[in-house]
Amino acid sequence: MPRDVRSATVPAGPAPAPLPLPSIVYEHRPGAASAPLAGTYRRREPERTALYRVVLEHVETLLAQASLDGSGYPAFVEHELRRFLDCGQLSGGFARVRCPACGFERLVAFSCKGRICPSCWSRRAASIAASATKAPLVGRFG
Repeated sequence: MPRDVRSATVPAGPAPAPLPLPSIVYEHRPGAASAPLAGTYRRREPERTALYRVVLEHVETLLAQASLDGSGYPAFVEHELRRFLDCGQLSGGFARVRCPACGFERLVAFSCKGRICPSCWSRRAASIAASATKAPLVGRFG
């Protein structure tokens, strides 16, 4: 006679502890993330990259040709290209950062956080990878 699963009782008590995950290191050198920052800050200079120069020189032509054909690009494509050109530029916006101890101030340009910017995309990919390793997938979907 088959046993009725609905009437089965689960023994009371704490759930078994999950198995520990293996340690994964995402640093070039172990401990590099907790090491003190370099003494000097160097602004990222996107205007010196080949991708920035190509986009700057050809974005208007690219968008104009697409609109002449009648098909055009979706609005988000133009938005991403324009944000990329403002990324890392003080003219595109900045934050003034001040050390409370010594009073030293620095201007830090805003980033675009876009999909075509190599710097912003690598930060986003690293952030996604870090958040994915914090909780096991079984806990999310189980």
